[in-house]
Amino acid sequence: MFSKGASWKRVQKGGLTSQEIDAKYADRPTVRDAYVQSMKAIQQAINADPTNAERLLQGGQVVIETSIQMPGNPNTIVYDSPSIQFIQAVPLGPDVGEVDQAAYQRFISTAERVSQETDQDVQMGLVPYLKLQRSMSNDDQFASTIKQELDGLLSKTGLSKSNTIGDLAVHLLEKQLNQLDTVPPALKKKASLRLGTGNRSVLSKKEYVSKSSLEAWKDFQAIEKRRSDIVAEALIPLEKIIQMMGVYAFRNLEFAIASNTHESGEELRQFVGNVKSAFEQSRLISDPKMQEKIRVTLARIGDRESMFEKAVEGIVFQWRGKTRKLTGLFTPINKLRGFFAYGASPAKIQESRLHEGGNAFRDSSGQQLTVPIPQKFVKSTLDHFAQEVLQPSGVPNYVPIGSTGKKDLAGDLDIAIPIPPDEDIKAYKAKLLSSIKNIVGSPSIKKVGANLAVAYPIIGMPHELVQIDLMFAKDLPSTAWLMMGQSSDKVKGVYRNLLLSLIAKRVGDAMSSSEERVKLSIAYPAGMTIKKNNKIAGEKITNPSDILKTLQIDASPVEVESFEDLVQVLKKSPIHKSALPEFSNYIGWALRSDPDNAQQAIDYITTVLSETFRQFVHQVLRG
Repeated sequence: MFSKGASWKRVQKGGLTSQEIDAKYADRPTVRDAYVQSMKAIQQAINADPTNAERLLQGGQVVIETSIQMPGNPNTIVYDSPSIQFIQAVPLGPDVGEVDQAAYQRFISTAERVSQETDQDVQMGLVPYLKLQRSMSNDDQFASTIKQELDGLLSKTGLSKSNTIGDLAVHLLEKQLNQLDTVPPALKKKASLRLGTGNRSVLSKKEYVSKSSLEAWKDFQAIEKRRSDIVAEALIPLEKIIQMMGVYAFRNLEFAIASNTHESGEELRQFVGNVKSAFEQSRLISDPKMQEKIRVTLARIGDRESMFEKAVEGIVFQWRGKTRKLTGLFTPINKLRGFFAYGASPAKIQESRLHEGGNAFRDSSGQQLTVPIPQKFVKSTLDHFAQEVLQPSGVPNYVPIGSTGKKDLAGDLDIAIPIPPDEDIKAYKAKLLSSIKNIVGSPSIKKVGANLAVAYPIIGMPHELVQIDLMFAKDLPSTAWLMMGQSSDKVKGVYRNLLLSLIAKRVGDAMSSSEERVKLSIAYPAGMTIKKNNKIAGEKITNPSDILKTLQIDASPVEVESFEDLVQVLKKSPIHKSALPEFSNYIGWALRSDPDNAQQAIDYITTVLSETFRQFVHQVLRG
């Protein structure tokens, strides 16, 4: 038995036996049992007609691609009953020109008969044929959009329909290498071919060094180590179109071995959303290499997770005499899930995106080096930090964000600093990192996601350090409002933002039609984005007044600085008051990860709604 991507070279080395599977997956019994159960079932099919099996497999020179679906080993898609679906037989060995199709069909029939006649639970058979659920003409507009996207991509690349997918891939890789800015222009075409095909003979070390330098060759080798990620990111414009083709096909088909409801994909859509939020908020726990892979995979999904409408892997079909598979969005979503489910050190999401920070600095034993800071020492510490660190580094001012300075005890201090006009953000961060490092010392500053974290002495608490997180912003007042926090006696500021996000979702749904899907999303502190049919419409909205106006919230920014303020405004709004009862379901995940604060927010809404109802009853009784 082989995993995905079996080659003749791998077949010659031999596949895994049941004993080897037992040992390899000893720490993952559900995976082990799924493989062993499948091998037992397939072996029974082979034993039932060994002569035909030998005729088909040709001593291992022909392999059968299969899909193993075991409920006991729940994967990205959860199946109701154990089954093995035969996809295609593939000739790999040098002595086999083509598959004996008669032998293949006989093997499938034997496997189907064996699974029915024996006492085993695994059902075996050919991948089932699909039925049209509705006419494809119902989505003519969507099909037209796909064509426009493809035409637009060809136009941007200067290619035509006479070019091949390979030509397009090489062009996109060249564009990606332009962004990396490490490969000499004269070598980019060949470098793209080498990366895209994996054929190293296309561009040798000798040629590369002769046209550049040994140092440049080492830089290219570093790129080549990240080949799979670079190629995947380069091909995103093409993959996006293929994903849309998958959506177009899947929504019109009735699947035999997967759910056909929109709700069936909800858990995976939520998973993608949770990972996105965690990535943006630097809450992913993984090594840097995996972080980069997660970033690329999220870029492959884009904002299209809502288009993953059914929990289905894909379809297998015949095209010009060859067997093809269309998976759509399943491929990147499945890959993303794998980062969190498999491997020796799978990625994890920090339990709560709502908990206090301050854990960036630890000693060799894992002991935290910073401590929470009492409210009375916040101002003196930040003033000292501004005078001794920020101003000498060229940072003229800052604003506290979140709950900084408002709570009795804070795990860290969050501040936003301005990005100088016309300054490249990456270059500015690097320059500031270097400057602050010279002042506080290398061990006391580090990059944490998109921010910088500094371990700084607490003025008023000798020998104690507090973590100060620096966020970069183009508009300090807008950032301060978007990241507004509250004191300990109020609902946490993040819940105000979640309530704003719920309103944005509802407004987008109300603006949508059968021809145009509108999505409003708010990122904190980036601002609001409006998308129409998954395309960004207009500039990002960062001004709080403009955000509230777009959301049709009749209030000024100062009137909705807290969760409580926003609830009071919404309860008076004819179009938004119905959103309040929906909030508890909208933040259901928070009830698990941050139960006390989430419940405080829900309880406040419940109290407000109850009071509103009492006032209504009182008015009715008074006549």
